[in-house]
Amino acid sequence: TCAFPGCHIPIRWCQIHHLDWYSAGGPTNIDNLAPYSRTHHRFVHELRYTATRQAGPLIHHDPHGRTNPNPDPHLHTAINQLRLDTGPDPPDTS
Repeated sequence: TCAFPGCHIPIRWCQIHHLDWYSAGGPTNIDNLAPYSRTHHRFVHELRYTATRQAGPLIHHDPHGRTNPNPDPHLHTAINQLRLDTGPDPPDTS
């Protein structure tokens, strides 16, 4: 499923993200890749969420430095705007 905390979008509907961004020279290898739903991929690129991999699962941080966040309800407007820009995430059919 999507690597973002609390997201259950199946991996087949996800986009692959480079943890160390490809545009900044990050390698394309299994240790540097993570699946994200379209919405959560945009969280990383446009809302400044970050993810790092150490031993074990990914560690996520929101723009305020909180670890493994679930988006705050006030982000609802931003999420809806992202969906307007790209369309909704595909339905979870698992």
